[in-house]
Amino acid sequence: IYTYRARPDLAVGEAVFIPLGPRRAIGFVLDVRCVSPEELGFPMSALKDIGTTIRGLDLPGPTVDLVREVSRQTLTSISTCLGLAVPPGIKDRLVTSWSRVDGGPEEKLSPTQDETMRVLLEGPILDSKGKALPDGAKRTLRSLEKRGLVRSDVSLAPLTDRRRLTGNLRLTADHEKVEQFLSGQGKRRPAQALTLMRLQGSEVASFSVQEIKTLGGVTDQTIKALIDVGLLESVSEDTTPQPAPTLNPGQAAAVAKMTAAIERGVFEAFLLFGVTGSGKTEVYLRAAQEALKLGRQVLYLVPEIALTAQVIAQLRARFGQRVAVLHSNMTPAERLESWVRVRTGAAPVVLGARSALFAPMSNLGLIVMDEEHEQSYKQDNAPRYHSKNLARWLAQQFGCPLVLGSATPSLESFQEATMGRVTRLDLPVRAAAAQMPTVFI
Repeated sequence: IYTYRARPDLAVGEAVFIPLGPRRAIGFVLDVRCVSPEELGFPMSALKDIGTTIRGLDLPGPTVDLVREVSRQTLTSISTCLGLAVPPGIKDRLVTSWSRVDGGPEEKLSPTQDETMRVLLEGPILDSKGKALPDGAKRTLRSLEKRGLVRSDVSLAPLTDRRRLTGNLRLTADHEKVEQFLSGQGKRRPAQALTLMRLQGSEVASFSVQEIKTLGGVTDQTIKALIDVGLLESVSEDTTPQPAPTLNPGQAAAVAKMTAAIERGVFEAFLLFGVTGSGKTEVYLRAAQEALKLGRQVLYLVPEIALTAQVIAQLRARFGQRVAVLHSNMTPAERLESWVRVRTGAAPVVLGARSALFAPMSNLGLIVMDEEHEQSYKQDNAPRYHSKNLARWLAQQFGCPLVLGSATPSLESFQEATMGRVTRLDLPVRAAAAQMPTVFI
């Protein structure tokens, strides 16, 4: 953590370029305070000015608070914890725009500076990784900026990659065609077969190309091959949401309790203890729907993203493209794209594993932690946080319910429910009148 001279408009969470020795680095503002020279311990003139703000990359205040809490709980440095909240691949997406300052001081300029000022009359000069300016041009622009004649503005550029396969896809509804492929050609094409198997049971919903690549652990070439043989179909983004099924009495009672907590805007922890096939996911979706109606966001945590094609399908079928998937198996570009969608509010529903806790959310209305007993919710390298502890802390900060769901709850959650610290909601029967299997011992 370094100290710089702040601008009057600087706010906590802002991303800025900071002078660090001979180079510029990206930093995030953790605190802004007024201090006397005596408190500082050295002359104020020795402080360097903080650099240019990077537009579109600021962290919400609650995310900065979460970073501090993780650091406190795990005794890990702030910078290490901050790495969980900052999206990867930032530098490749930054664009610097240089423009003239109207009414700047009239001074004698060198021929190079004079020519640069004439070029700026036609419009801003852009500098990015894809179209970088020569070093000489950058030096000239910086010299003009120091003299108050030019202003620089840094922002995140939209993600465009013409080589990348994009769009939304879904598994064909022709079950027989899929089975024929799996029993025939699929034996010689394991990557394609695995991708199809991961998507089975979720034919009604669409997935982005990136989500399918992650679920199957495959490349664009595999996706293209499945499209060519008609096993994956392109769909438009504005598909009609699927109608919700009728709730049974147990589901309805659970939804009513959660909805009441959402509407009151208070923290309450629930343990949704339901047998396998009891419709816990539908309860989550109904509660999420209520939070979205109130203009709030939803965080849906799952233990392993690679095994959750049906969860993605159910969320996407109900909420469409308002769902963003965030997890560490995505490429830096994909994670940054989802991060921006969450931060701008385009995706108020966030689905992911542990790392989704650090999504840039500022108005959470519900946190769901499915299969809460799973060991993979514990981070096994620094910072070694447990998702359940952080989810509870976040729910308390936002004043929203935390729903822990499982058919086999952890001993800790079960004991908390027994002691009354967590409200237990039971789903003892399977949904849609499905029968429990007969068990022989």
